[in-house]
Amino acid sequence: MVPEWLNCPSHLTAQTGVSIGVAICVSDVRSLQLHTGVLYAQDSLPRVLHLAWHEKTEHDRLPHSWMPFWWVRLDLSDDRAIAVAGNCRRVAKRASLPNEVRFGLRYRGGKFGPDGKAELVNGEVGLTCATFVLAVLASSGISLLDLTTWESRTPERKAEDEAWHKHIVSQLKKTRNVTAEHLKAVEDERGCARFRPEEVAAACAAGDEATFAAVQAGAVRIRQVLLPVPPR
Repeated sequence: MVPEWLNCPSHLTAQTGVSIGVAICVSDVRSLQLHTGVLYAQDSLPRVLHLAWHEKTEHDRLPHSWMPFWWVRLDLSDDRAIAVAGNCRRVAKRASLPNEVRFGLRYRGGKFGPDGKAELVNGEVGLTCATFVLAVLASSGISLLDLTTWESRTPERKAEDEAWHKHIVSQLKKTRNVTAEHLKAVEDERGCARFRPEEVAAACAAGDEATFAAVQAGAVRIRQVLLPVPPR
């Protein structure tokens, strides 16, 4: 059963005013991989802003041609929602420039500046699709997660994160525009805390600065709805 806070893609067409949320979809069925972005709909023109890959930020109209984005609404006032939508447009404009928004594993609170430029902090070298969402929303004063509560997973789930980190490094090695310096920096981040797409989306329904524990049940429900097999 789909939870009431998880909206299917078709629900976008019925929206009026401004809606802000976190969009989530299946990017790879074989590896059970999910992908996320910031959804904003203003005047019935829904878009999703997402980090598709290293130096590849997308600003897609919805519905997407091949990724059906589900989404979880953020409870914001109209004025604040309009501000977030404007911030998304600034990030999208800036991200179209060369060498913007690299891919990296560690997240410690980076965000985007008033000009839409990524402002990484504390040794961060890039963002994932999930931490890109955190950074975009942080730019509007929205802290989806309490980063200090991110804790170690069960051994099995931790092994999944380690395998994902290894996969990301292997894919970056195959990416033409990744420098040797950046690749080494990402390799050094392996083993850091991972913020999963489904956890970021579930946080929208869990309240401000949601803790690790608070988002786990919602994250499981998202995977159960979107993926063909239940989470392990």
